[in-house]
Amino acid sequence: MKYLRSLIVIFSALSFTIADAQQFGSIDDLALIWVGARHRPDWNKELFTPYLVHEYPDGHKSWLFDGFLMIDGWTNGERQDGEDLSSYLNRRYTFGEANFTPADKDMWEWLLHRQLGTYDNLACRALDDRIGELIPELGAPAGKHKVVMTLPISYQAYNGWGRIDGKMLNFANLDDKLAAMKWYVDLLLEEWEKADFKNIELAGVYWLRESISDSFYEVSCAKAMSEYAHEKGLEMYWIPYYRASHYKDGKSYGIDMVYHQPNYVFDLSRPREMLVNAIEDAYEYDLGMLLEFEGNCIDGIDDGINDTRKVVAQSNSCLYDHSQAFYNRFVEYVDLFEEKGVFDFMPIGYYAGYQAVYDFTNSKNPKDQEIINRLASFIEKRHIQSEWYIPQSAGISDAVGDNQATVYGLDGAIYISDVAAGKVEVFGVDGRKVVSREISGGFRYGVTVDCPSGVYIVRAGSNVTKVTVR
Repeated sequence: MKYLRSLIVIFSALSFTIADAQQFGSIDDLALIWVGARHRPDWNKELFTPYLVHEYPDGHKSWLFDGFLMIDGWTNGERQDGEDLSSYLNRRYTFGEANFTPADKDMWEWLLHRQLGTYDNLACRALDDRIGELIPELGAPAGKHKVVMTLPISYQAYNGWGRIDGKMLNFANLDDKLAAMKWYVDLLLEEWEKADFKNIELAGVYWLRESISDSFYEVSCAKAMSEYAHEKGLEMYWIPYYRASHYKDGKSYGIDMVYHQPNYVFDLSRPREMLVNAIEDAYEYDLGMLLEFEGNCIDGIDDGINDTRKVVAQSNSCLYDHSQAFYNRFVEYVDLFEEKGVFDFMPIGYYAGYQAVYDFTNSKNPKDQEIINRLASFIEKRHIQSEWYIPQSAGISDAVGDNQATVYGLDGAIYISDVAAGKVEVFGVDGRKVVSREISGGFRYGVTVDCPSGVYIVRAGSNVTKVTVR
């Protein structure tokens, strides 16, 4: 109750709007892009497109995420000639998060180029190119899209990482740990300049470990690397798991942006209290929030010989056809973020597992379309309020009158924008009323009404529309 009372005080004290200040920091909405490990998607221009632009049911489009975190915690390394596939898949090297064999200097460099797209024109290269293709259609935002790059952590007392200036580093020593991480930041800046990206800019580096322990000099490393990043004109970012060690202290260590993970969507046994507590903690300790949902992943081996990857549903996928229970958890995040003012006042990161934004945007289920339209509408509003981007075309609430509604036929449902409060009625072509419900006005994401395939007459507000449901 103490924290709830604190929230009330905070909201009553905020007499300004977000437009009065760049309230969210240098990035409004940061999408996590998993690039590195073998089972990640190939981040090409097609996959990035729904992360960059969203098309609403009324036909207008707007930019979506303005920031991208290139992240991964481990790799399988290079597969050796003749190496058994299962041995290869089980051989993992950590960049600092998981308790695998530490990755060496060559692997750190490989991760950097994998995320830059040096090898295959994916990741940052594809992101930069796709933004350039979209600017003529959408118009340029006020600032370039920003990228945050993973900073590998010299984890554990490891002495096999490699050499700098002829000296073999030993991570049992603080100075050697810092030397490796500073080498990586310097290499990142050098390679970023060489890449000559046109539409993205480097915002900062990401502290990979999701907690900061009191062992392995981690507190000292976090402070020192935050300072070094600032010297190089970069920010430091961090996403600790739910109430992780030192999650309250990140900003005192010089970390510029800390996003708190609720970890609520990953396990149905976890109580809703975790999501509520995470938001209250974020207000109390001046943190941002992580909004979490899962879709499909690229994984699986068909026969152990051809090494074929395939799309599989995550066990906790939030796609409606996979699990209504996990879908409802995704909706709970959006509901509480709206109710508690997170969309209004906080920087937000988005754990859209593997390729979840792509999966929801391309889903044929109208329930998936409903939630992704709703989420995108909040992001669009945040960009308008922070003045990062103002759409060239009006949204639903501007395109129709006070007592009108946009109506669309979808797969298995009818979409109705609820800009007009009141009764919505759906009739079959034989005049039989099949749906009658009240909707509240003022929301741009609309509602969906499930209907079998067929032709219907919809009365919503002052509109009477004939629609076809597929």
